[in-house]
Amino acid sequence: MGDTALRVTAVVVVCLLLPVLHGPPGSAGHSNETKDLPPPGTVDMSLEEAICRRMSVRAFTDEPVDMQALSTVLWHAIGGDGQRAIHPVAASYGLRIYVLMENGVYRYSPGNHSLVMHRQGDYRWVGQYDTASVKLGIVWDRQRCSSENVAGANIGQMGQNVYYVANALGLGTVTTASEVAQLRLVGLPSHEKPMVIMPLGYPAEAYRFSYHPLASGLPVPENSSTSLSAAIDGRAEAIAWKGSLSRREQTQLVWASYGSSYYVDEVNDRRHRTVPSSHGTYPLRILCCNATGIYEYLPDRHAMAVHTREDRRDAVAAASRFFVSSAPLVIVPVLNTSMVDMRYPWPWHYEAAAAGYTALLEATAWNLSGTLIGALDAGEMRAALMLDTDYLPLYVVPLGEPADAPDDRAPSVRIVQPVEGQLYLFGRAVMPSGATIILGSLDAVATASDDYAVQCLRFYVDGSAAGFSYGNGSVALPVSGVPASHELVVVAHDYAGNTARATMRYLKLM
Repeated sequence: MGDTALRVTAVVVVCLLLPVLHGPPGSAGHSNETKDLPPPGTVDMSLEEAICRRMSVRAFTDEPVDMQALSTVLWHAIGGDGQRAIHPVAASYGLRIYVLMENGVYRYSPGNHSLVMHRQGDYRWVGQYDTASVKLGIVWDRQRCSSENVAGANIGQMGQNVYYVANALGLGTVTTASEVAQLRLVGLPSHEKPMVIMPLGYPAEAYRFSYHPLASGLPVPENSSTSLSAAIDGRAEAIAWKGSLSRREQTQLVWASYGSSYYVDEVNDRRHRTVPSSHGTYPLRILCCNATGIYEYLPDRHAMAVHTREDRRDAVAAASRFFVSSAPLVIVPVLNTSMVDMRYPWPWHYEAAAAGYTALLEATAWNLSGTLIGALDAGEMRAALMLDTDYLPLYVVPLGEPADAPDDRAPSVRIVQPVEGQLYLFGRAVMPSGATIILGSLDAVATASDDYAVQCLRFYVDGSAAGFSYGNGSVALPVSGVPASHELVVVAHDYAGNTARATMRYLKLM
């Protein structure tokens, strides 16, 4: 099509579609009966004991879980709006918890710590392990989070808290996904995808543990004076560090991320790990970077193997975020892709983020701090860690004594494409049109900057998540079957919780 014909077509499109531009996108909502939960209890068990007691329970008694215990588990799982209990990977939670009880299915509302009736009836037969008194159905809300791997990472953190708190209260649980699709039978909205079901109940056989630390040249993990609740409530991210860490402190942090319990489970005659793994695979390698080199943690032996005697923290920082280089210890969970089916990567993001998150809890217990970084260049990180292509670095966890790094300035963000007031035909800006009109496919492009570091950009169309990037990025604008007005919002997040947004309205067809 020549330029003249293209412009004629453009004028026709403008005349036909411009009246639609100012029509707001449709919305709908509803309200349901709400059941307030009692205030959550405090779990006084030491963090390390809770970590060591983490185990999967698949057989339960018929004793009901009381509302006080359920309240405590749910609160510690994700926290309230004022203080969330997990670190939001890519500045997004994107999760919803459904509570399957005898009299109905409820949605958990973290904001006011309540249960909202979703559907009446006993649906506890959904999924596995039907003897559990309660089941927690955790779903990915695709309107709030566009990435299944990010959702998996956040579920990994939440799952750790459910495991720890349930065990400390004498309850048991297990993460299950093999029959999770049955959760759709409770009537989930189309934008919610079932991810895992965690049955919750009293173990059929009571816990019995005995203390048997692994013999090793490394310091034996020991209990801090910090309770499980205090560690979850007190966890805070850092973006700058100072000083160094003792051998004891480094050992505690690395052990917590992926180690073996110093307890033996006498019921099952085995030693459990600090983190669960799908089908017991445990395909991660935990690489630890400090001033003296890179080491691989060997969980079964509670030992370190030398990877290189070279300080590679600057290279690790260059492949992720510059501030990582100031951390005295950097943990990198690396996936051995030869051990897993990479068509389904989200369970390994669950496992890697669970490992990083547990290290963050352990850091809190020792008056240290860190953060969980998903922004990394896999190729550059492999080079920094001197790994071959069978290994995929998933997250970076810098840890140490936090240093002052005031960052109260919001980032800046700009929508580069589409340009306001232009008509686009099949990816090309054709002519000014007085309004932003798009016919055919087009990518929205945005850039951001910050005085410290941008964590990520999140793209929304009409309030629903459309995509994200860890830096300057783009997403394909959703298809619109009929002429409709839409709102594009791009939100930039930095690591201190500051945000900025750019907004544009556009008319879209196709």
